[in-house]
Amino acid sequence: MGWSDKAKAGQGSTEGVITDYAFMDTFPFGDGDKDDDNDNIYMLLEVTPDGADEPNKRSLYLGSGQYLKIEDDGKTLVSSDDDGTPRLYDGGEVFKFIESLEAAGFPAESRFPDINEEKKINFEGMIGTRIRVVNEIDEEATKKFGKRKVTKGKHKGKEFNRTYTKVTKVFGKEDAKGGKKGSAVKSGKSTKPAKDEDADVDADETPAISNKVADKFLLALLKTQPKEQADKSALALLITRYASKVKMDEDERNVLRSHIVEDDYAYIDDAVEREVIEVSKKGIITAA
Repeated sequence: MGWSDKAKAGQGSTEGVITDYAFMDTFPFGDGDKDDDNDNIYMLLEVTPDGADEPNKRSLYLGSGQYLKIEDDGKTLVSSDDDGTPRLYDGGEVFKFIESLEAAGFPAESRFPDINEEKKINFEGMIGTRIRVVNEIDEEATKKFGKRKVTKGKHKGKEFNRTYTKVTKVFGKEDAKGGKKGSAVKSGKSTKPAKDEDADVDADETPAISNKVADKFLLALLKTQPKEQADKSALALLITRYASKVKMDEDERNVLRSHIVEDDYAYIDDAVEREVIEVSKKGIITAA
């Protein structure tokens, strides 16, 4: 994220640890009374900023509660239908938050219950993860529903663009003592082979990935996609999901993803020149 991105209206970023969350059938910052005409579900997200003692609490709209039930623990959603499979409204702030968390590198498939098998939605696997979040302007929602109009407080009567909480970086997971368990790492553009998993590696050392390893991974990923092709803009998320599917080590996955998508997709351009892959004008990647 550049300086201008941070300065742009609606962007203010926060770095901190996800310390808690809860699903609620009333607006988290309301009076606590449930309106019979309102069946909405919200998620109260708590992120404790670095160096702070108290969490920053955010209300994220999940969607209608017509087809979902909140379990007694307040952290699990199930379908209103017996043996049904719960789903998230993809236009809601909760879905957008989780989608951005996964796209930024969080291994959702290995940390969250399998919705189709366990028939539940539970996000406790993200607690303890250190992230960077921004208030992203939701242009689609603003266009569809109009700007938010403030009805209370010092900004009463003013209108603002609709925003949602977006994760732009996942740093790693904190352990019980506050230390880090596998922080995100940057790509080393070296062609040196990665060190053996059992080798004694300094925690601050950045592992390197060769183009040969990245080529093999990317071609294997493409074979799992419909028509064996992938949209360049969705590549980071596809890498995260495929790495989770093949049970790749988290640190190795982070290095691979960075190697492939960072520096404005420099690796992709290089792979095209080496005739490993082809990229269409619309950004569709296929094997050469």
